[in-house]
Amino acid sequence: MLADQVRPGSGKDVLAELERRLGEARGAVIAVPGSLRISQAAEDAFAALIGDWDPMHNDPAWRTMAGDGPIVLGFHTLARIENDLRTCALLAEAAEAVRTRTAGLGNVRFPSPFPVGATARAEITVTDVTRHGSVLALTSTHRYGIDGVPNPVMVAELHSVLTAADDDPPAGLPQSLRDQAGEAPTLLRDVPGGKPVAPSPHHDGAFYDRLAERRGQWLGSTPWTSISDREAHAFALLAGDDGARPGADLRARAHPFLGTCIPPLQLLALRAYFSPLVGLPVLTDESMMAFNYGVDRARWHGSVLAGTRLRDHVQLLDVQARRRGDYLVTTRHLMEAEGEDVAALAADCKTLYRTSS
Repeated sequence: MLADQVRPGSGKDVLAELERRLGEARGAVIAVPGSLRISQAAEDAFAALIGDWDPMHNDPAWRTMAGDGPIVLGFHTLARIENDLRTCALLAEAAEAVRTRTAGLGNVRFPSPFPVGATARAEITVTDVTRHGSVLALTSTHRYGIDGVPNPVMVAELHSVLTAADDDPPAGLPQSLRDQAGEAPTLLRDVPGGKPVAPSPHHDGAFYDRLAERRGQWLGSTPWTSISDREAHAFALLAGDDGARPGADLRARAHPFLGTCIPPLQLLALRAYFSPLVGLPVLTDESMMAFNYGVDRARWHGSVLAGTRLRDHVQLLDVQARRRGDYLVTTRHLMEAEGEDVAALAADCKTLYRTSS
């Protein structure tokens, strides 16, 4: 844990001090946020916001491998990592002078179910920090676990950019870091069309065997939707941002004089709403149940104002048959904000479908 305070000064001075302190902390735990307990009411509200009103998460009588009762959505746990990073003392003390933005995710996995009402504890480790001009690129690992449970409920790699508060570089990863990783934003004009998965009354093993024949194909674009200002605020509250900390409220996600930006992880969580619109089931039925297995990578390439029309372009990357009755499906999601030339979000997500067979 880091005990030294960041000394006050100009934004650039504070950023340089942060670079030094974070560099010294590589591989170390820099924060142990307070314990996380998600109530049934909070879970219901979150599920409603992202269109994942599933009995597995919302019906107290539903039984899972975690025992009796519902489990927390993986994206609900994932939504906490931005706020938890900002509560780290090192960053909180610099909040007036330094802006922290989410730029991407690396590997995210949900190894164990997180029962509603259970208490999880988190720890944040600095994986790396590098300087790119006036920007610091910070990679942190977030691990959430329940006492007495051997596997964590979530392990996530978060990529953040830190800038002086009076500096305003483009959103997303610094250009030099994108070039180094070979990750150029996707031009929407280059995205192929596609055909949705044919509707099926039964999402059983036969359905997923047929789905596997479409590996690599695009499943088309979804209808347009939008996120209101109130929904963006509600998501931020459910993600732990009560606006009480300097630099942590929705002003940090707002365009001056224009309005509130949608939290980056809310855009990612909309995958649960968009997937069924191209024929990929999300809600539990008599044939299968769907678990959020994780994210391979995600990159945000721009801010999106609340009220902007959005749609998703979905590609089926892979379908793997696992142990009897299990299918691991990997999809790519390119989120389009109306009027923009590049995808605001590009993410590769994994869903584990467990069929009745």
